[in-house]
Amino acid sequence: MLTEAITRLFDQVDLADFRKHPFQIIAAMEFSAPMSALDFQLDDSMFQDIFDSLIFKVLRQLTDDQDFLWSLGNMYIIRLWNHNLEKPYTLHEGYPIFDQMFNEGKFPDDQGK
Repeated sequence: MLTEAITRLFDQVDLADFRKHPFQIIAAMEFSAPMSALDFQLDDSMFQDIFDSLIFKVLRQLTDDQDFLWSLGNMYIIRLWNHNLEKPYTLHEGYPIFDQMFNEGKFPDDQGK
């Protein structure tokens, strides 16, 4: 069910925009459940692994651009960084920071201490 839902969602996504602002695109997606439900589920490491695997699987079907697919690992590292904060950001509130880290390739100096 998740694969089908994610496939339908990404069929509507402009991959060029996703390459620049992946977290913003995910945060803006219309899910059948509220975003708070997704934020809650992403706190579960088992769900997070399934979600990440499905995102990769769907995007792998949409593109064979190796650089783009490799950048998905950066998204995973950013999510791990966030998960280990004392007060982690939700996807909905944190996507600007996550996209900044994604584009700059570094963690913020004043965060994660």
